[in-house]
Amino acid sequence: MTTQDIPTIPIVLDRLLEEARLKLAIAREHVQELESFGITNDWLDQGESDIATAVSYPTFGQQRNELKSLTAAKDSKLEECVQWGRKLRFRMAIAAEEQKSLAVQFPSKDWNQAEKSESKLITLFPTLLQLARTQATALVSAGQTEADLSRGKQLLEELVAANQAQEEYNLKRTNVTAERRIAFRKLYDRVNRINKSGQMVYGVESAKGRLFRSSWTQAIATEDVEMLESLEINPSDEIDELS
Repeated sequence: MTTQDIPTIPIVLDRLLEEARLKLAIAREHVQELESFGITNDWLDQGESDIATAVSYPTFGQQRNELKSLTAAKDSKLEECVQWGRKLRFRMAIAAEEQKSLAVQFPSKDWNQAEKSESKLITLFPTLLQLARTQATALVSAGQTEADLSRGKQLLEELVAANQAQEEYNLKRTNVTAERRIAFRKLYDRVNRINKSGQMVYGVESAKGRLFRSSWTQAIATEDVEMLESLEINPSDEIDELS
């Protein structure tokens, strides 16, 4: 799904959940009269199922925390890779004191950029590993061990995995957010149908008719604003005409 698939919902989702539960309960008490507009016990059962589906999705706050955790894990691996590369650069400089040709073999210009860019670091790191392997004999005197080579290979694998996990979760987050809001939009539409049906049956101003009104809170929770902005949706688009 794309951000265009995320429906607008003009109210705070927790408030919508409350109202959906309330209106389903009221509709059950008046289901015989509401059947003339297709509101049956089966239809209301489906509404209960829709509520369970809506609440089963992780909230934006939960998704944000998970993404922060994945980002922190990736950043930790990035820093370890940077430190490994710095050690290799220093060992190459030490070894070059005895073997001058080594002085120009370390890709200093690319490394200076890679230290500040995760994508460039991931691209360059295999070259550093290959350099460390091919010059292993010369680098022994500078302190490089087989354990260092093994650790470098492991770090690259861990960094690639952490980066992939973050990217995949970012994509999944957009999809899950869209699915969650589609589920809540279904609840919003269901509540409005109950309200309109009840008002048709009992009249808008009658005592029973007033049971079929919803005092929607025309505001968006801070969490929803952050979610919309993170997905490049204008929060003002979430306010539309209420039924």
